[in-house]
Amino acid sequence: MRDATTQLTQSCLSRKKRLVLVLILGAVFAALLEGAARVYIPLRGYDLQSIRSGFDRRRQQRVARQWREQDRDHPYLPYVLKASSPDVQMRGLRLTSPAQVKPPDVFRIVCLGGSTTHYGYPARLQQVLKNDFAKEGMRVEVVNAANVSYTTAESFINFSLRCVHYDPDLVIVYHAYNDAVAAFGASWQPDYSHFRRRLIANEPLIWDMMPRFLDRFAAYVQLRAWVEGQENIRLWSECINRYVPDFEHDPYHGTRAFRSNMMNIIAVARSRGTRVLLCTHVCNPDAGHERLILGAREMNDVTRSLADERAGVYLVDVDRLIPGSSELMHDTCHFRPERDGEKRLVRMIAETIRTRLDQWLGEGPAEIASAGTAMWHRRLAGETDGFTGLGCGDMLQRCGTGDSPVRRPGRHSRWIYRRVACATAGETPWPAQPLDSQASRLCHSR
Repeated sequence: MRDATTQLTQSCLSRKKRLVLVLILGAVFAALLEGAARVYIPLRGYDLQSIRSGFDRRRQQRVARQWREQDRDHPYLPYVLKASSPDVQMRGLRLTSPAQVKPPDVFRIVCLGGSTTHYGYPARLQQVLKNDFAKEGMRVEVVNAANVSYTTAESFINFSLRCVHYDPDLVIVYHAYNDAVAAFGASWQPDYSHFRRRLIANEPLIWDMMPRFLDRFAAYVQLRAWVEGQENIRLWSECINRYVPDFEHDPYHGTRAFRSNMMNIIAVARSRGTRVLLCTHVCNPDAGHERLILGAREMNDVTRSLADERAGVYLVDVDRLIPGSSELMHDTCHFRPERDGEKRLVRMIAETIRTRLDQWLGEGPAEIASAGTAMWHRRLAGETDGFTGLGCGDMLQRCGTGDSPVRRPGRHSRWIYRRVACATAGETPWPAQPLDSQASRLCHSR
């Protein structure tokens, strides 16, 4: 009996010794691996802290709301907002549900833009304008149709295919910065296909859930970086852009595509009796590359040139009235939440709407569309800044006749449908020839 007990005790001690030995060897191996990593990383020309910072940046974007709220399965846009996103109901009406018939006492505003609009002013604008419309016996609805990193190319498609079904009375366009980014590139294309691609999924990884204290170990940091490299992990900008511009060396291709897209947005809006309010874009020269900021300012000049109140295209020159600075903005184009930059933007837009409210509520879409038809025909046909091609808005305007939503003159009237001639009364109608031959001639003329 004593011998059996002795053997059992020795066996237990033997197992403990083996466990201790394994732990010691594991610690030695980990120490050697850690030492090797701390030697290997500098030899490769990398800095341990920069690797950690890079991972933190990618981790934040993998778990950020951009991924949770985006749907990449839309057939005509690289990504659209999901209806299930928790952020949808917090920032005003979104293009996430089927368009409902607009009640006769509703004035509906659609806001187009990138992240500065997506995370910005529309919900606040609705609150500011509510009382002004209530005095007229009307309700105002501000639909936030913007999305992160959208350019005028995405906004044109978005407005033409999705927003028009909301029957807007006014469309507000706040664009410039993202188009300035897309204007750089050696293989530039006017449809931005050199730059944009369909959103690539970038789901959170197991590394994103690991305890943060592990970042102190170089071996862990290096192993994680190697796995990330094998899985081709990207930042948000790399998941939506096939090309990240080099603002220092890439050629800049000007404002041709921006002008064309803006004119087409305006033409589609005008053909449907929707007023347009253009806003110049505020950029912070302290935070962006000099060539990029100059490009955005050129886009703003184009925006100013397209405004004409006689044609129902209005302007809020935000860039001149709110100079961009690091005091107001936390990066190149986004206002600081704790500052009053966004509030000032909302006040300027609201004041522009207030001063014209009586006039707008007394007009019907037929009058609005008629007022600017001839002017926008001429612009689309001849003033394209060297960029040839028949715009979508031009095709809509030259259709001859068609069924268009038209409201009878009067402040609180209902929408009715009747046939409306595209040509303005008293002016020479468009030549009665097939559209394809006319488009062909325009596309090949300089």
